Amino acid sequence: MHQNHTGSSLEMPAGEHPGTRARESRIAGFIAWAVTIVFHPVFLPLYGMLLIFNIPALFSFLPGGARRVVFLMVLVNNVLLPLAMLPLFRLRNMISSYRLEDRRERIIPLLSASLMYFITAIMIYRFQLPALIKAFSFASACVVFVTALLSFRWKVSVHASGAGAMVATVLLISFKMYAVLIWVVVAVILVSGMVMTARIWLREHTPGEVYAGFLAGFTVMALAMMV
Repeated sequence: MHQNHTGSSLEMPAGEHPGTRARESRIAGFIAWAVTIVFHPVFLPLYGMLLIFNIPALFSFLPGGARRVVFLMVLVNNVLLPLAMLPLFRLRNMISSYRLEDRRERIIPLLSASLMYFITAIMIYRFQLPALIKAFSFASACVVFVTALLSFRWKVSVHASGAGAMVATVLLISFKMYAVLIWVVVAVILVSGMVMTARIWLREHTPGEVYAGFLAGFTVMALAMMV
């Protein structure tokens, strides 16, 4: 009797209620997708410009009209036009999915986006704006272009590349402008970690692809902004 009781107790569920783990997995997946969408690399130039425009004692003195013009250029050239070209690529069977899961299908959209980024940088260079804003615009174009080149051989994470670029941006602003941005730096690093974790969790990339993307974005952004 004692042995039967012991055997039956070992077969009893020892952890959560059935379905709890699956529910937690769904919640984690939803959070990962939310992070992926909110911090999609296509939005990062906007986030970067907003950050630069609102850093205390740096560029908050810029006229509101100038900020609106730059923001509008970035919104149209770096966000709306690259997104608007995706249906055309899909119609021409140049991509099979808007998620661009195939490494080879990323090349043309990324090269097209980098062209729009460089056009934005040229337009911004014609305005009387702080050099850091011009450097950020040019460096962002370089990051997208290099990511496109890497895609010829490797499916590096574009999300991680953007995350690395943002970390490099806030660090360079902090060091070059002698600005106290401790909490901004911490926040950007934490968000970057969330983005990279989300890409791995969703199995969109291997850890190596994510780390390579971050390193590429960080390195290219840092070098281009220091030129």
